[in-house]
Amino acid sequence: MAENVHFQLERMLPDLEALERKGLFSKDEIKAIVKRRTDLEYAIHRRISQCADYLRYIEYEINLHRLCKKRRIRLGLVPPQDKKNAKGDAALVRETKAAVKLEEAILKRVEALYSKALKRFPGDLELWNQFFEWSRSVGRNKTLGRSFARAIQVHSTKPTIWIMAAGWEFEDKNNINNARILMQRGLRLNRYSQFFWHEYFKLELMWLEKLRQRRIILFGDDGTPSANPAKPDDLTQVDDDDRLSDNEIGPGDASAPASLSSVDDEDASPNDPVSIPEMDAERGLERSRLEMDPTLAASLSQDTEELVAGERMRSIPAPKADSEGSVETDGDTSKQFEKLTPIQRVLTEVAIPRAIYRNAIREIPNDLAFRLGFLKLYQRFGEKETAMGREELLASLKADFGSNSEAISVIAEVNVFGVETNSPEFPARLKKAVSYYEQGLKNHPSTDLRRRYLSFLATTLSAAVEPHLREYLRICLRRARAAAHSENQSTPSMYLEWAKGETSEAQAAGGAREERGDEEQQSRKRQKRDATERTPSEEAQQFLELGLSRFPTSGELWSARLQFICINSKSDTVETQFNRCLQSLRPRSAMISGNLATSTEATTHPIEDRLQVWTTYLRWMLDASTPGKITPAFIARRFIQSLTPTEVGGSDVHEAPIVSMYLHWSFEQGGIEKVRNTYDHLLGLRQRGVKVLEMFVDFEEKEFEEASGQAGRLKTAAARLRRLYDCCCDTTSKRVDLWMRYIEFEFRKMKDLGKATQLYWRAAKEVTDKTDLSVRYEALKNSL
Repeated sequence: MAENVHFQLERMLPDLEALERKGLFSKDEIKAIVKRRTDLEYAIHRRISQCADYLRYIEYEINLHRLCKKRRIRLGLVPPQDKKNAKGDAALVRETKAAVKLEEAILKRVEALYSKALKRFPGDLELWNQFFEWSRSVGRNKTLGRSFARAIQVHSTKPTIWIMAAGWEFEDKNNINNARILMQRGLRLNRYSQFFWHEYFKLELMWLEKLRQRRIILFGDDGTPSANPAKPDDLTQVDDDDRLSDNEIGPGDASAPASLSSVDDEDASPNDPVSIPEMDAERGLERSRLEMDPTLAASLSQDTEELVAGERMRSIPAPKADSEGSVETDGDTSKQFEKLTPIQRVLTEVAIPRAIYRNAIREIPNDLAFRLGFLKLYQRFGEKETAMGREELLASLKADFGSNSEAISVIAEVNVFGVETNSPEFPARLKKAVSYYEQGLKNHPSTDLRRRYLSFLATTLSAAVEPHLREYLRICLRRARAAAHSENQSTPSMYLEWAKGETSEAQAAGGAREERGDEEQQSRKRQKRDATERTPSEEAQQFLELGLSRFPTSGELWSARLQFICINSKSDTVETQFNRCLQSLRPRSAMISGNLATSTEATTHPIEDRLQVWTTYLRWMLDASTPGKITPAFIARRFIQSLTPTEVGGSDVHEAPIVSMYLHWSFEQGGIEKVRNTYDHLLGLRQRGVKVLEMFVDFEEKEFEEASGQAGRLKTAAARLRRLYDCCCDTTSKRVDLWMRYIEFEFRKMKDLGKATQLYWRAAKEVTDKTDLSVRYEALKNSL
C-alpha cells in the first residue's frame, strides 16, 4: 500500500512545483497540500476502503481546483478580450495556457478518482449521478460519453441512467437522434417502466417546442421571414446559461479560445453518440413493437437541421384548434396538410408523441393513472400545440375507461383546463363540461362520480366572478345536490361540505357585492325575493337535516347540526336537540332507511361520534354568552354524565379532552381547591388512565411552583403530587419517562436523594428498557 501511495505522490511533484513557480500557492501551502493528499491516498488504498473516503478526496480536489482558478484570475492570467491585440500579448497567453493546464491536471485527478471509486463501487447509483453532474459542470463531454456507456452496461434495468444519457445527448449535444436511439433501446429492456415512457414522451414534446421556437426566430409570429433571419448554423447553438463572468476563463468554458480549451475534449466530436455494445440482457430479445413502429423508425432519420433547411417557402398558418381541442380543417384534411411546410407538419401532427403513447398503452394497457400522466404532459406544452395528440388520448380514455368515474371527470374537465373564468369562451366550455358530467352520471351513476361533479361545480363557483355565470353554477349545484340525495349517491361528508359551502359562498358573494358597490341593484333583488326563500344559514341547516335523514348515526352530522342550533337557537332548543343526538348515537347496529349500513362513514365507532357531540355541547355551555338557566351545578353534572361508561368514559384517549375542559372550568370557578375536589371526585368514581392522571399532575406541579415560600401550600402540593405520581406509576409501570419525571421531582424539587434512589430501584424492577433508565438517571445526577 505504501509503495502505491508514494508512487502517486511522486507523479504529482511536477504539477506542484509548477504551481509554486507560477505563484498560485506558497511553499507552505504546497507542503499542506502534500500532507493532505498523503492522508487521503492512504485512506483510499486501505484494504477495506469506503466510498466516503473517495468522496472526501474528490471534494478536496474540487475545492483545490476552484481555489487555483480564482488565484489565477486574481493574478491576471487571463487572455486578452480584444482578439486584435492578442498577438501583442503572446507572453500573457502562454502564461495563461500553462496555468490552465495545471488546472486541467487537477480535473484529470478528480476524474481518475471517480473512475477508481466507480470500479470499486459500481452498484452505487448516487455515486454515478454525482460523477455525471460534475462532468457536465466542467464540460467533459468525451468523459461523459464513455461513462454513460459504462453505467448503462452495469445498470441496464435502471431507467434513470438511460434518461440522463438521452437528456445529455439532447440538451448538451443537441442531437435528438442519438437521444431517441438511447430511449428506444432502454425501453426495450424496461418496457413496463411508466416513468421511462413518460420521460421519452416528454423528450419528444421538448424537441417539438424547440422546433417551434426556432420557427418563430426564422419567420416571426405572422409567418413572414424576419428582417435578419438567423442562419441555420446559428440556430444549432445551445444556449449557454452556465458561462462564467467575462474574466473567468477556465477549462471547458464556452468563452475560452480554442487554444485554451480542455485538453481532454479537444479531439471530442460534438456528435459522437453514447456507444453501447450489445449487452447480455439484450441477447435473445426480439425487436419490440416500439422499434418496429413506422413513425418512430422514421424519426431516427429525422434531423432538426434537415427540417430547418426544408423551410423554404413562406410560413402557412397551421390548422387551428377549436374550443374542444379538435383541429379545424377546410375541405379535405390531406390537402390541407399537403400545403404545410416540413416544420409545420411536424408541429401540427404531433406524430412522434402520439406513436409513443400508442405503444405505451399496448405495454401497460389497464392503468388509468399512467395515461393521465401523458395528458398532464400534453397540457404542460400548450393546448393548441398538442390538440391532435390530446384528442387521440381522450378518445382512448373514452374507449377503454368509459365507465370509470375518474376518467369521466378528467374528460369533462379538460374542456375548461387553462381557460380563465372571465374569458369569453369559458361559458361555452363550461356547458360542455357540465353536459359530459351529466351524461356520465346518467350512463354510469356512482357516488364517486357524483362527488367529483359536485366538487367541480363548487370549485368553479368559488373562482367565478361574472353574476350570470355564478347564477348558472348555483342552479347546476342545487340540481346536482338534489339528485345526489334522491338517488342515494351521497355520503355524510358531502352534506357537511354542502353546509359549509353554502355559508362560505354566501359570505364571499356578500363581500364581492360590497366591493362592486351595486347596493341599489341588490336592494331591488331583495325586494323581489320571495318571503319564503331560505337564508344561507337555513340552507345549511336544511342540508344537515337531509344528511341526518340519510345517515342518522353520523356523529359529524349531529355535531354540525348541534353547532348551528347553539349559534341560532335558545337554550331549551339546544337541550332538546342534544338529547336527540345522544339518543341517536347510542351503541347499536346502525340502520339506514331500513337497510343495514355498509358505508364506513355510516358505521364509525359510536364512542367517537358521541365524543364529538359532547364536546360541541360542553363548549356551548361554557360559553360566557350562554343565556341564564345553566348553573355551575348543572354544568358539573353534565361533565360527570359525559364521563360515564355509557357515553365517552372507559377510554383514556376519549376521556382526556373532556377531563381537560372540566379541570380548566373548575379552576376558573374556584382555583386549585376546586380542581382538587374535581379530580378527587373523579378518582373516587373509578380508576383513571395515565393520560388523565398526568393532567392532575400538571395542575399540582403548577401549584407547587406558585406556592414557593409558603410552607403549608408546599406541603399539601408535595403530598398530593407524590400520591398522583404513585398512582401513575402503578397504572403504567413500564414507562421510563414517567418514572424519571417522578425521580426528577424528588431530586430537584424535594431535594430528597434517598427517596429518589428508592424510586430508581423500584423503576429498575418494572421497566423493560433498563439501559435507557440507567442512562437517564446518570445524566440527571450529573446535571445536579
